[in-house]
Amino acid sequence: MADVIHPAYYNSKSGRDVIEVAMDFGLNVFQFNALKYLVRAGRKDPSKTLEDISKAEEYLERWKDYVKKEGRG
Repeated sequence: MADVIHPAYYNSKSGRDVIEVAMDFGLNVFQFNALKYLVRAGRKDPSKTLEDISKAEEYLERWKDYVKKEGRG
């Protein structure tokens, strides 16, 4: 059975999971989700590569909006 908690498309060649990397860098929810979609783009379902890139862009836009709203831009 496939590992639904830690699917292979979120692991690097060295075996590090995208969550471990995000934690090491202290990413916020926007950064993490953008990274997650970029990492899996073309790996989870190659026919949805552009969809995953668009999802990453959406989280980056949300982060930009949040930063602007907080007056930290």
